[in-house]
Order: sequence, then structure tokens, then C-alpha cells
Amino acid sequence: MAAVLLTGWEWHPVLVAALAVTGVGYVAIWRRGTAPSRAALLAWQGGLFAIAVATCSGVDPLSDARLSAHMVQHELLTFLAAPLLVAGMRPVTLALLPRLGFPLARWGHALTRPRTAWMVAAAVLWGWHWPPAYDYALAHPAVHDVEHVTLLMAYTLYWSPFTPFGHAVAALRTDAARTLYLATGGAQSGLLGAVLAFAGTPVYRHYAAAPTGGEVALADQQLGGMIMLLSGAVVFALAGAVTMRDE
Repeated sequence: MAAVLLTGWEWHPVLVAALAVTGVGYVAIWRRGTAPSRAALLAWQGGLFAIAVATCSGVDPLSDARLSAHMVQHELLTFLAAPLLVAGMRPVTLALLPRLGFPLARWGHALTRPRTAWMVAAAVLWGWHWPPAYDYALAHPAVHDVEHVTLLMAYTLYWSPFTPFGHAVAALRTDAARTLYLATGGAQSGLLGAVLAFAGTPVYRHYAAAPTGGEVALADQQLGGMIMLLSGAVVFALAGAVTMRDE
């Protein structure tokens, strides 16, 4: 899988243009800020690079044939790109929130409430992994693109309560609250990984119908489930270690 990530890159013009504009625009905003943080800059650009790896590297075409590759895509978007973008978001929010107006700012605060962010992330994750939705997305490239965008947006919301904008941080002001938020978020993601890893038959018709046969599809599905289960456990453990900061 590591070799796949490094080879077979296909630069989708619209996506590359969007990433480039976002990266350059961020730098312009970042440079105008007071005491700009290099860590925030690196986090934001790292998030954009993770998106590029998920969608432009060799893992993208491979995801059509292997569920495990598709899971790598999803993990890159939800457990790497999303938290990195959130970690670098402070300069953007400080620059843009005052210009959005009260209604938009209030909606942003509402969406980043921990309970709301958690439910949105869970609904989007499980919704896209519902077999009819999953198979439909694989059969329709435009829908597949929407799947990736919504997963990235949902998990950007999920990680956003740990940022200093809005009032979400106040709701997660204790180690107990942060532990509960991360543990339940990791549990629902891990449960989905376990369902895939321990299923006795292929869950998705798209992969079961592949020329390699059902046995290969099942083994690859189990691998994909374990990737989701283990990578999620590592990321949520690291997030817990970083955010445990009771004063």
C-alpha cells in the first residue's frame, strides 16, 4: 500500500486548482495575522497535502477494486486531513468570522457544538458505509466525489470543538469531557471497522462481483476493517494525549 501511495499519481485539474487556491489564500491570510503561528501554517498545508494523497495518488484508482484502498482514502480524509485543517484553522476564523455576519457566525457555533459535531460525523460515516449508498457511490464517480467531500466536512466539524473559536471549547473544558467525546467518537468508528473486519461474507456487492472472487473480496474487506479499526484507535489515542490539559 505504501508503494501505491507513492506511485500512479493523477492530477485532477479542478481539485488541484482548488487545493492550490486554498493553500495560497491561507498563506495570504496567515501573513496578515498577528504573531502568525508556523505550526498552524504547517498543519493547514499538511491537511491539503493529505487530501491530495487521498484523491490523486495511486490509492484512488485502486479503491475501485479494493475496499482496503478505499478505507485508506477515508482514513486519510477523516483522521489526517480533517484534524490538520482544524489545527490550522485559527488564522482563517479570526480573519473571516467577523465578516460573515451574526447569522452565519451563529450557525458555525451551533454546528461546532460537541453533540452536534459528533452526530453529524457519525451519521455521515455510517450513512456512506450503508451498502446501497456505498455501492451507488462506487458506480457513479460524481457521487463518489460527494462522498469524499462530505466525509472531510463532517470530520472537520468533529474535530473543531478542540479549537479556540466559538464556544465549543467551553463544553470540552475538562479531561473527562474530552475523554468521553473522543472515546465515543472512536467507539462508533471502531464499531464500523469491526463490522467489516469480522463479517463472514462480503458486505458490498461491488467488491463481491469483482473478477477476483468472493474469497479475495472478503479477505480484502477484513483488511479494510482492520485498517479502519486500528488507525482510528491510534488517532483517537494521540488526540487524547494532545488534548488532556486540565488546569
